[in-house]
Amino acid sequence: MTGYLITGTSSGLGKALAEYFLENTHSPVFGMSRNCTIEHKNYTHCSMDLSQNKAIQNFSWPRLEQVKSWVLINNAGSLGPVGPLTKIEGDDFATLLQLNVVSPTLLMAKCLIETKGLGTIINISSGAGKYPVAGWAAYGSSKAALDLASEIAAKENPKAYIRSISPGVIDTPMQGEIRKSSASDFPAVQSFIEYKQSGELVSPAMVAKKIVYVLNNPKVAPNTLFSLRDLNP
Repeated sequence: MTGYLITGTSSGLGKALAEYFLENTHSPVFGMSRNCTIEHKNYTHCSMDLSQNKAIQNFSWPRLEQVKSWVLINNAGSLGPVGPLTKIEGDDFATLLQLNVVSPTLLMAKCLIETKGLGTIINISSGAGKYPVAGWAAYGSSKAALDLASEIAAKENPKAYIRSISPGVIDTPMQGEIRKSSASDFPAVQSFIEYKQSGELVSPAMVAKKIVYVLNNPKVAPNTLFSLRDLNP
């Protein structure tokens, strides 16, 4: 039996992924987030603030005799401070890096230790980590760091399946945050407002199904870094 550990399950893509596995498999699902919004007999919630280093350091990987393989999905993340680099406060930046980079990287390590280098790991990245976006120095650099950490983990553990996936624009609470940005802090804000108005945002449930497709057909994503825009199921 496969066990699933998913971060950020209180809403958005993380919740959609957890609900998919609960509805379509008999596997145990462990969710990590500050709030629990899922009730199911196969769901176990771990209340945790992933922006706190001590919390993730003290976390012990769940042990279930019937689970023979594990899938870790590092989904939790935050947009963090938005604005010119010169305006970013150090504490805000450090908190974002803990949530978007340090915690998922440490969870990768814990998963690889538990599975003896044979685990399956999906990190939710972003196109913002591939090219510079004015106003997103914190968010973009955190996703770039997660991408490289994923590539290094894959190089060190060639028998594991590790992918850092850019999911595209999803209709999540983070998109709502983006649309509230001022044009002076985030010059591209109007484009994101138009994504919503024109119906270009994809539902979390649809993106979850695409990620499951990648898990079930691993060869469709030949490289560690992968965009769902390139998926043609």
